[in-house]
Amino acid sequence: MNVHIGLIQVPYTVGDENQGSSRGPERLVQAGAEKLVAAQGASVALERIDRGDAFRDSGNASLIVGKRLASVVGRAVEAKQFPLILAGRCDVSKRILSGFDHAQCGVVIVWLDAHGDFNTPETTASGYFDGMSLAVITGHCYQNDWAQIGNSAPIPESATLLLGVRDLDPCEEEGLARSSIQMVRWHEGKPQSSVQAASTTSRCACQRFISILIWILRPEGCPRRYIRSRARRNCIERHRRRHPCGVCAFPGKSLHVGCFQSRPRPRR
Repeated sequence: MNVHIGLIQVPYTVGDENQGSSRGPERLVQAGAEKLVAAQGASVALERIDRGDAFRDSGNASLIVGKRLASVVGRAVEAKQFPLILAGRCDVSKRILSGFDHAQCGVVIVWLDAHGDFNTPETTASGYFDGMSLAVITGHCYQNDWAQIGNSAPIPESATLLLGVRDLDPCEEEGLARSSIQMVRWHEGKPQSSVQAASTTSRCACQRFISILIWILRPEGCPRRYIRSRARRNCIERHRRRHPCGVCAFPGKSLHVGCFQSRPRPRR
């Protein structure tokens, strides 16, 4: 099977190239991300998002980057490519979704993160925007902001799966408990509840949905035993046997890889 990858580099954090996490995507490319994917038998087209104008303020710059990313994702989907986005922050998720008619085709979100990212302006203790990313794309806040980028149809909570959670704010925990979002907590590298919901959602995604996986790794928050756990290795090995091209292990048509930050993230 021929797999065509659109490897999209987003070297900005809230539209700013000078923040630490903005440099993550370039480091991944420098380390050989393009060659690594191509070595699995896929054809790779590398593209870098360019803000163009000089940075003036986060709001304007973020909007420009968001619109340009949505446009590139849309072209990749039309060209039958698998968009693989390298970015530094969780809020890039809404920009990816803005690039295609996700409401028409049906979407499953598989969100891998130690944090819930389910705060809103009313519940956040810090005002940290990234801590609201999942709440935005499920329709709980900042809908007008999202609509400025492109397609902004909210993702149903029932089509959202949250994995790897181990650090929630109190109000965030209450909000998730009231929601229809499926959640599997993690502790010491192990799931703390049944992963049946995860396998069910993944099967749906394989058949007809689009999934977005959010990977946020921090050196101080991701112990080596979590990365090297036998269960995780076995899972990866099973996927590698099933899919000669590694990216095919992720069902759907879009994948976002978030880059870890060198400094601790603020509380939500």
